[in-house]
Amino acid sequence: MAHDPAAPDLVARTAELADLGYVLSLLYWDQRTKMPAGGLEARGHQIATIESLIHERTVDAQYGALLQAAADAAEDRDEESAAAWRVANRRRRQAMRLPGEFVAELARAASESVGVWSRARAESDFAAFAPNLERLIELQRRKAEYLGYDDVPYDALVDLYEPGMTTARINELFAPLRRRLAALLERIRPGLESDPGTVLHGEFEPDRQVELTRAVIEELGYDFGRGRQDLTVHPFAVSVGAGDVRVTLRTEDDYLGMALFASIHEAGHAMHSQGVPASLSRTALADCESLVVCESQSRLWENLVGRSRPYSDHLLRHLRAQFPGRFDEVTPEGLYRDVNRVGAGHIRVEADELHYNLHVILRFEIEQDLIAGRLDVADVPDRWAELSRELLGVSPPDDARGCLQDVHWSQAAMGYFPTYTLGNLLAAQLHKAALSSDPAIESDCRRGEYSGLLSWMREHVHRHGSKWNATELAQAELGQELSAEPLLEYLERKFKALYSPERRS
Repeated sequence: MAHDPAAPDLVARTAELADLGYVLSLLYWDQRTKMPAGGLEARGHQIATIESLIHERTVDAQYGALLQAAADAAEDRDEESAAAWRVANRRRRQAMRLPGEFVAELARAASESVGVWSRARAESDFAAFAPNLERLIELQRRKAEYLGYDDVPYDALVDLYEPGMTTARINELFAPLRRRLAALLERIRPGLESDPGTVLHGEFEPDRQVELTRAVIEELGYDFGRGRQDLTVHPFAVSVGAGDVRVTLRTEDDYLGMALFASIHEAGHAMHSQGVPASLSRTALADCESLVVCESQSRLWENLVGRSRPYSDHLLRHLRAQFPGRFDEVTPEGLYRDVNRVGAGHIRVEADELHYNLHVILRFEIEQDLIAGRLDVADVPDRWAELSRELLGVSPPDDARGCLQDVHWSQAAMGYFPTYTLGNLLAAQLHKAALSSDPAIESDCRRGEYSGLLSWMREHVHRHGSKWNATELAQAELGQELSAEPLLEYLERKFKALYSPERRS
């Protein structure tokens, strides 16, 4: 498809846009891993320049004519080519609605805000970040108006991360989660332990943490021959071209779980990107169009594999190898209970599987209110504390563990958070389908062999690249609608068993 003989000029134009996108990704990767603080202003200009170049080439009239010609001849093209031109045309329509000067302004504002957020988070000072957030919210409202929407402005922002998704549909999917997770937490509350400490808490040498995570994600299927791992403040994965998909992690002095599960999460993203066929390289299908599909892969490996009972045996082997003597008295069953310990906490990325989705709902509600003008930026800390008490049962002790804990707002990524929980929904559906279609996958995973599960994902998810959004993928590959039911069934079965009186005794 990348060498479609019927549209050589269009192929070349699309490849150029892909290359510019990879350059932009590399600039962002460097900014968040290696760049000295003094480079922030210059980097903002560089990012704005690349963003402007991408925008100019995307809205170019000749490129539009080439895409229209491809659309007119869609019936004569193979499925991949038709899908690539459809996705490219969607991106162009969006870009056409955004003035070039606005794109550059938003890019500069976001680049500057990341540095301000990082300092404000370190000092737990929301007031220091508030002016930047005010500016970004105003820009996001303008962006929504430029893009257009049928119902509410937030729809336009959600659509950027999950094509076709709406605020109303998210609320419909989240409603049973909110209700049944609250009921499940109430049911298991008598078994919850007041001490949040686990065997993963304590002092762990940072270099050893990195070595542990490298061994773990390589065993799961991350290819270091086509990637690398680096430290950052807020973990992420990024593709900077075919054969170069990078992951990051954050270590903490007193909690090994942060580095461990963030690494598995980001490796899930990266294995998805590494699984996109080479034929889609430098096309519109090579990038992640649906963040729900992408998040389904990270959450599947992090939770349905990484926090499963069979995986505890293999994880314990890695822990003992990297930290001799520390885990000699720990059993696989004890480790399984520890990595699934339920407790209300302040930090989303450290949350158990039950509270995690409530963290996302909290952010989703605040974002809707900010974009709609129902909430002033100055009132965000108070509203955060109110929702935290309502949904999580705790009040954040400071801004760093409250409304400043995530990088997304500083990156102008409003509408992103819902994709985490929507990704959890799709992950549960995919995992259930994989085990049902190939029973050997489950027994292989119990033996520490994950290539069967990875191959299933390659066949049913990765090979499609960005052809489909999450709703379309669920329908095409599973014959199902996107649904909360499989995730809720999995969570209820798992945590009722973990916190049954028999298991606690």
